[in-house]
Amino acid sequence: MVIGAIIVKHKLGLDDRGTVAMISENINLQYFCELKSFQIALPFHPTVFVDIRKRMGASEFDLWNTQIIEKVDSLKAKSKQLISKSDKEDS
Repeated sequence: MVIGAIIVKHKLGLDDRGTVAMISENINLQYFCELKSFQIALPFHPTVFVDIRKRMGASEFDLWNTQIIEKVDSLKAKSKQLISKSDKEDS
């Protein structure tokens, strides 16, 4: 769930509290973060991000965060290539 929340946080440009609030309001984001069912309550407290940063250390957390975002961006690029390749084959 935390990795999904970090991706949401980055892609939507939200702070910790905004990320948790957005996930609690959006069924699609809850599904993306692998919640079992829709819930109105906050999925976790915003300080979870702070706790993770403290446990990992700021530099390690930033590195981990960067690696997650780079991986997501590379997967998106690959899916675009596959879509354009299938479009060319259909023509």
